Order: sequence, then C-alpha cells, then structure tokens
Amino acid sequence: MLADGRAVAPRGTPLGDVLRDLEPRGPVTCRDAYGRDTAARELSWSKRVEGYAGSGAATAAALGRWAERLRRRNIEVIVSDPSGDSASDRRLRVGGYGPAAGGFLYVRASLYISQLEITASTGCHRG
Repeated sequence: MLADGRAVAPRGTPLGDVLRDLEPRGPVTCRDAYGRDTAARELSWSKRVEGYAGSGAATAAALGRWAERLRRRNIEVIVSDPSGDSASDRRLRVGGYGPAAGGFLYVRASLYISQLEITASTGCHRG
C-alpha cells in the first residue's frame, strides 16, 4: 500500500518526501488479551510532520489518486473530508485497527494546523 502512495506522490513533493522517509518499526511481538506471546509479529510505520508545507489541493489530489490505485486492486478505501474542504483536511483509511484486523493504513493531511500524519501496520502475522 505504501508503494502505491509513493507512485502517486513523487520525490520532491511534501507528501512524496514523507512517504520515502518512513522507516519500519519491528517486528513487534503480538500479544493476546492476557499479555501472552501469540508467536505472531507485526511491522508498523508511523510519522507525524508538524509544519507540513504541502499544498492542500496537491496533497488532496495525491490522496485521491492513491485511493484509486488501491481500489483498482480491490482494496476498500475510505477517503473523507471532515471539514468539507478537501484542500484543507483530507483523510485516507484502509483496513481496521487491532491485532485481528490484518493491517491498516491511515493518512491525515491537515492544512489548517499544518500537519501530516501517516500510520501503517501489517497486522499480526505468523511466519
């Protein structure tokens, strides 16, 4: 999923540069409700950029292209504009949260507070 984002946001653009700067954390041991090791592992990526200087319209368009690429691969994507203005606040979400969700991607670009946040996870997998 991150590769699709890199494909629509080229190097030299604020979103493209942030996507290329992500580094994986993990593998992290997944645990059950009692804190026991489940023998599964998870990789995750997370980055929050304060003072994000991306163009609202350009970032919104890139997130829209990213969503379309994922949909062509039959991946369900939710793109929302909570403020009603896609050039000021846009969110892209794939998958659910929690160990049983099988991975997720969440991107929030807010030009009102000049912040970009990307969080992704593989979910817990064995092997």
